Amino acid sequence: LVSNRGDLRRRLTDASNNGRTDLWRVAVHGFDQEPLRGQGAGTFQITWDRRKPRAIYTVNAHSLYLETMDELGIVGLLLLLAAIVAALVGLALRARGSLRSLYGALFATALVWALHAGVDWDWQMPVTTLFVFAIAGLALGPREGAGPGWVPAHGTRLMLGLMLLITLISPVLMIGSQTRLSSAENALYASNCAKAGPDALSSIGWLDVRPEPYEVLGFCDLERRLPRMAVSAMGKAVHYDPTWETYYALALAQAAAGINPRASADRALAMSPHEPLAIRAARLLQTSSSTAWVSRAAILRAAALSSNDLSIRPS
Repeated sequence: LVSNRGDLRRRLTDASNNGRTDLWRVAVHGFDQEPLRGQGAGTFQITWDRRKPRAIYTVNAHSLYLETMDELGIVGLLLLLAAIVAALVGLALRARGSLRSLYGALFATALVWALHAGVDWDWQMPVTTLFVFAIAGLALGPREGAGPGWVPAHGTRLMLGLMLLITLISPVLMIGSQTRLSSAENALYASNCAKAGPDALSSIGWLDVRPEPYEVLGFCDLERRLPRMAVSAMGKAVHYDPTWETYYALALAQAAAGINPRASADRALAMSPHEPLAIRAARLLQTSSSTAWVSRAAILRAAALSSNDLSIRPS
């Protein structure tokens, strides 16, 4: 959390909280503001950028329960707890039967996962979480001797199967988009816009509602000295995800095009008041000289691509 550099295994022997308490404090504050409905699904990063005590990039609260409180409020938290507790209780009840050793081990595994999810973010990775829902199905399914339970009709089974197939569409599109986006980001940071541009366009072809491919296109447009096209690309990034990063990128493009960038720069700073990139942009772009905007946009672009604080970053 504190740094992306060095051996990540060292945090396992670190007696400190590795900066988590700041994340948890911000999440609790967000919950206090909207305890019933929350701030909105997937918005913790925005809450963090606005209230973080120091310039650190993160998208997760490093706690499943506190992040759910912040984003979905008390209703979302209760639904989450109901699902987890139901699985744990089901496994505990099964542990009293003939297969108690197996279900006891599964219960212990699920319990450790539930506790660990409260202090870290890796619950979001399928490899660490998918099994929990699989064994939850075992725990809550029909017991031995209880009969087959509800058996759906043929038409119902077909409908359920089609619905499950439809749910695969979004992950496939995301994987296709992310693969090409990662390639585009690496090419951008290597100053290879000949590759970054087509890869970004391919990423958009897979999924056109993500801001990062448009940012890549915008930065490449700036490198090719096409600032008006960069303004268009950055504007789309803001449309799909209005964060400090997209407003910062829009401010650079506007400055390079000789368009007044102060409103966008000020918006970026208001959304992340401790972010060094946003602070510097707001300061350098407060002039009324279009000539100064153009020259300073080049400086800020170079600073952005040498930083690891933007959502577009080499993988």
